[in-house]
Amino acid sequence: METEQFVRSLAATLRPVRRLRPARWRAVLWAVPAVLCVSIGTVLLGPRSDLLSRAANPQFWLQSALLLIVFAASSAIAFRTSVPGSEVAGHVRALPLWGLLVWGFVLAAGAWAWESRGEAAAGGSGWICVSRIALLGVVPAVSALLMLRRAAALRPGWTGSIALLSAASLAVVGTQMVCARDDPWHIFVWHFLPAAACGLAGVLLGRRFLVTSRSGL
Repeated sequence: METEQFVRSLAATLRPVRRLRPARWRAVLWAVPAVLCVSIGTVLLGPRSDLLSRAANPQFWLQSALLLIVFAASSAIAFRTSVPGSEVAGHVRALPLWGLLVWGFVLAAGAWAWESRGEAAAGGSGWICVSRIALLGVVPAVSALLMLRRAAALRPGWTGSIALLSAASLAVVGTQMVCARDDPWHIFVWHFLPAAACGLAGVLLGRRFLVTSRSGL
């Protein structure tokens, strides 16, 4: 009798579960508004006056391409890893980090070439760039975590990390269209490092906010 009452009490507390869309569609449903949000924010902040001439520089396209690859790979893998039984191989899961490292290497090589030509980096603080990255990335980051929370990430730290890295990399693309500084050291310190910091912060946020599983990274 006690067992039957226990089963009935459990049945009484059950709630209907709404099936989520496939991970790839959820990634698209997040990525498209995120791009739109950052694009509008970039226009409101005011793109740099020489953006068209800067776009003729291959370095600009290379860095933008790397950031967009990090954005696309991170968003796809974050939503994929939020679904139990839909895990991806370790080397695929690490693609966003490889993209980030390649971007850092490109910046380091550019800084070496910059100094070898005797061009000194401009002084001044770059906190304005950090604030731009935060401003452009906060809505995509929060919306990504809210969408991922509805799933069941088996690696909440990792999923949170690459979700924030995806939002940050997109925000950096917008920031680099606004920032008037071209020297690689500025971009490394005030663009690359904040993006990497967002990825690290995502580990902690994922472990606290995506609490379905606590099985580590």
